[in-house]
Amino acid sequence: MCKNQHHHCSCCIKKHLENSAFCPTCLEHLSVDTLNEVPRIVNDYISELNIRCDFYPRGFPEIVQVENLKRHVGSCGFSPVQCSNDGCNVLVNTSNKLDHETEVCDFGKLKCHQCGQLKNEVRELRDEMLARQKKMKNEMKDMKQEVKEMIRNEIERIKMELKNDIKNEVKGMNVEIKNQMKEMREEVKTGIKGEVNRIKEEMKNEMRGMKVEIRNEMKGIIKN
Repeated sequence: MCKNQHHHCSCCIKKHLENSAFCPTCLEHLSVDTLNEVPRIVNDYISELNIRCDFYPRGFPEIVQVENLKRHVGSCGFSPVQCSNDGCNVLVNTSNKLDHETEVCDFGKLKCHQCGQLKNEVRELRDEMLARQKKMKNEMKDMKQEVKEMIRNEIERIKMELKNDIKNEVKGMNVEIKNQMKEMREEVKTGIKGEVNRIKEEMKNEMRGMKVEIRNEMKGIIKN
């Protein structure tokens, strides 16, 4: 990146600077030593872009992300490798190397004195690998089913525990509410009883007063 923040491919700009000392965009003076790193956000954006594998011309059809390209190229089965048979300079895909050397390559066939046995061993090895792969797939399928069942049972157990906890909590709340209602009834009953007694006492006092007044009035009438 130049000082005016023009971004370029690292390989392309370095190749350009072999024959020029200027930024191809703004024509400011530029050299390999004065190149700046691009901002991290640009690297992050570029790393998420999709790109064809380096070995696309050799038949690899899939698309990979830029950040995974280097790791993929290092293990891609379409990377070229030379046949190891003496006299054979053919470049084949890494994934086809064994088949080429044992089945196709004429140089390997000429020097092989036990080709039939080797082919049988290769075939047996391939069959064994396929059988193991199939077995592993079945085991993984069974394990996946077991894990699903375990998760399902655990969820049911947790649901049951929650249901019981809620039920017990509601039951406890009902008991507490009943006790509170009972206490309230007792308080109301006691309050009413006290109020009735107070009213009775007031009525008794009023009756006594009325009796005294009546007696006094009767005495006054008799004297007159």
